[in-house]
Amino acid sequence: MLPRQVLPRQFYMITRRCTQRQFLLRPDKATNNGFLYCLIDAARRCEIDVVLPCAMSNHYHVVIYDRAGRYPEFIEHFHKLLARSQNALRGRWENLWSSEQTCVVGLVGREAVIDKLVYAATNPVLRPRRPCSPLAGGQRSDGVADWTFAARDATALLLPTGWPDARGARDVTHDSGRARARSRGARGTG
Repeated sequence: MLPRQVLPRQFYMITRRCTQRQFLLRPDKATNNGFLYCLIDAARRCEIDVVLPCAMSNHYHVVIYDRAGRYPEFIEHFHKLLARSQNALRGRWENLWSSEQTCVVGLVGREAVIDKLVYAATNPVLRPRRPCSPLAGGQRSDGVADWTFAARDATALLLPTGWPDARGARDVTHDSGRARARSRGARGTG
């Protein structure tokens, strides 16, 4: 694995998945508050400007502007704080984050920044429905509303005319093999 280039005054998109893609970031008041608190604390400590955060049930995306070249410290602090917070909230003691490396994409140029902002902002509404339970309204059996249901149904209201809806969207992941397999209609292997 090659080392990452760390430069000041750069935009980045950061993505991290929960272990085994579990819904450990499922939305509720305590999780939402914990996510924002940890993100703000890490950003203030490391002189990071958070442009757009987007937390989903099993992963998050955040677009940042790194003024001082300290995004590795930001990631470390944010992930440690949020893992401790969520584990305490859920009564867990195992790892919260996947063992895969955090995905950090350097955004060079205005078009790249805008592209990733649009991707992060629309990711919850472009994801295909995941069957959670037979209960109506996207309510899961644990009583937590699955926000991907409501967000997906609002796609027509949020996206400009001519954009693909959730049924026509390609499932893009940060594992290029899986992304290629899914774009061809095949299932990923792992």
